[in-house]
Amino acid sequence: NYSSRYINDRFLPDKAIDVVDEACSKVSLRGFKVPENVYKLEKTQTELAKELEDAIKSGNMTEASMLHKELNEAEEKLEQIKKLAARKDYKAAAAIANSMDWRKMKDWATLATIINVQEAAGYIEEARDTAILAYNRNQGGRRLVYKLTELFIRLGQFEDAEDLYEEYVHMASHDVNRFILEYKLRKAENAPVDTLIEILEEYKSQEIDEKYMYELAQLYSYAGM
Repeated sequence: NYSSRYINDRFLPDKAIDVVDEACSKVSLRGFKVPENVYKLEKTQTELAKELEDAIKSGNMTEASMLHKELNEAEEKLEQIKKLAARKDYKAAAAIANSMDWRKMKDWATLATIINVQEAAGYIEEARDTAILAYNRNQGGRRLVYKLTELFIRLGQFEDAEDLYEEYVHMASHDVNRFILEYKLRKAENAPVDTLIEILEEYKSQEIDEKYMYELAQLYSYAGM
């Protein structure tokens, strides 16, 4: 079935939830805009392939030859990005990614790779821009909403992060990761210790996680509990 074919890193019931997310999520970006610099970059692989097909059909072989060369260059860049990312050379991979235009790339898996590469390389604004691009096109489902919320938090854009956090909760009300996302947001906002403790206690009641149990213990110590 489609879930086995396209979602091979998840298991039921999470896999079923993801299928619903990907099929039914019609998220709207409430005022977020794709940054202008995204639109000034070179043509994407998908766009070039379509233009090449049209040029061949119309018999314009000069144009087809030029587009074929550009398409090969785009494919080479994508392959370089994948190889560099596999070697964890995120800086070099991100440098290539940042020179390309992803606005007509229809493959969510490729955009997800680019977002992760940019973030790992420390290009948080660029990762945010790519994530916004995917978000505006209703790609990625709840996983993209989670990632974009994290990026807004890292950039100190708490109002935007709050909006997306609320959307994530609406999309994934039974996902325990919503507590971690809220914890990251409140911690970045310098919320009171009692608030942070309350969030992690709720998370602890549903999930055993050594990392956050340790953080909870530190909060207890800080609060004198």
